[in-house]
Amino acid sequence: MAFDPEVVHAKYLAERDKRLVPGRTAIRDLTRDEHIAGYRADPFTPYTEREAITDDSDVVIVGGGIAGILAGAHLRNAGIERIRIVDAAGGIGGTWYWNRYPGVMCDVESYQYLPMLEELDYVPTRRYAYGEEIRQHLQAVADRFDLVPDALFHTGVTQTCWDDGAGRWKVHTDRGDELSCRYYVLAVGILNLMKLPAIPGMDDFGGRAFHTARWDYGFTGGGPGEPLSALGHRQADASIDLGVNERAYCGPEKRTRQTAELLGLRATVDDRLADLDCGRWHGDVVGGVQPDDLAIWLTDPTRAPHGGETVVELIDRVAGWMDSLTARRARLVAVTHPAVVRAAILVVLNAPPKSFWRIDIAPVSRTVMHFRGHAWTLRSNR
Repeated sequence: MAFDPEVVHAKYLAERDKRLVPGRTAIRDLTRDEHIAGYRADPFTPYTEREAITDDSDVVIVGGGIAGILAGAHLRNAGIERIRIVDAAGGIGGTWYWNRYPGVMCDVESYQYLPMLEELDYVPTRRYAYGEEIRQHLQAVADRFDLVPDALFHTGVTQTCWDDGAGRWKVHTDRGDELSCRYYVLAVGILNLMKLPAIPGMDDFGGRAFHTARWDYGFTGGGPGEPLSALGHRQADASIDLGVNERAYCGPEKRTRQTAELLGLRATVDDRLADLDCGRWHGDVVGGVQPDDLAIWLTDPTRAPHGGETVVELIDRVAGWMDSLTARRARLVAVTHPAVVRAAILVVLNAPPKSFWRIDIAPVSRTVMHFRGHAWTLRSNR
């Protein structure tokens, strides 16, 4: 096949022209437009008034995201004591502090993306981590290297200049701070710049509006481990058609019963479809668990350092429930938890329990299984 660069170039131009929609790149000025100033407000951490600080540090780091945290950690390892992070956010995390909208994930494998896994002896729970796990891990790194106590959050740098006579950087902030330091590190990143499209009529909109980088769970509801929220209701309402079924089951938890009701199912509660019992870890965040215990939990399916149920025990429980269904040749629906679905898949495939954590189950998704002859089969979802 002959290659004609002019033809290729013309094709690229044609595709570009399709995207040159008038007004598509128009955005609002978030720093000067008073009508939309509220879009920048931090919904996660309350703004706290404080006195202006005059201080001399060894290092000032602008930015509390991955780059800033790693700079601080390595400087701490090098023996630097006086380190001050300055960030406009209300806490550690950078883009992962701000972006907490439902389902946010990183498209880079967590084993590559998350820093200092070996130093913290931490194993990511997923191949592609959700944003909350990333943020909590970054918080753990900052805590390990004692970077938070001296950090100035909800603080922006307005001016920095070099004082040749003093041999120090002079850093001024929007809260009146006057900082000086020997080393000045810029770790501001590029993913913290929020853009708001210029949509006709948005100033006249009377309802609740917010940017995805300022997700308001107080309005939408939602949160891990909680009963099904208003957001979850809408997800279930928009879920796939389950078709005709002769009987339905669900786990005992309120959120599974609510989901079954939203799907129009009259489900029988079966305790064998309950979520994995995480013992004393129930309701806790990953960052609050001892790294050694978490590593055991994620690598040894026969152990439960939280005092609850082991992965092997869960698989046996689910296998018993599935065995009780084989005498009936009927179309059944079970509304349950991702952990239970993982266990069922392992039973169907006769896979080793160590494969449990390698299976990702999407929220409000469907997994189809059939019992034929003397064995279960797994069917891909349509």
